[in-house]
Amino acid sequence: MSTLSELLARHTRLPGAAVGHLQRIVAEWQLLADLAFADLLMWVPVPVAAPSADFLCVAHVRPTTGPTVHPEDMVGTRAADAERHRLREALLRSEERRVGKECRSR
Repeated sequence: MSTLSELLARHTRLPGAAVGHLQRIVAEWQLLADLAFADLLMWVPVPVAAPSADFLCVAHVRPTTGPTVHPEDMVGTRAADAERHRLREALLRSEERRVGKECRSR
């Protein structure tokens, strides 16, 4: 399994300061996942041959306080076609997106 910094170095052109910032965020994620009773996925846009952006999951944290939505590790996977639209919209609006059985996207 690749580390966050390896994935970012291989698939993005983020400067070291941005990579460090993302690493600090992920280091504190476990508490947030537990309080939210939710899986947290960090998706980053990556260049592709097609004109539309693709997204790569670079971090995945599961809650210890409840069941996981993604039993398989999502790190290193690309977003499915159905997810790309929501990810692009979240990126453009600079807001989180909630998707699941109990909640709908805002």
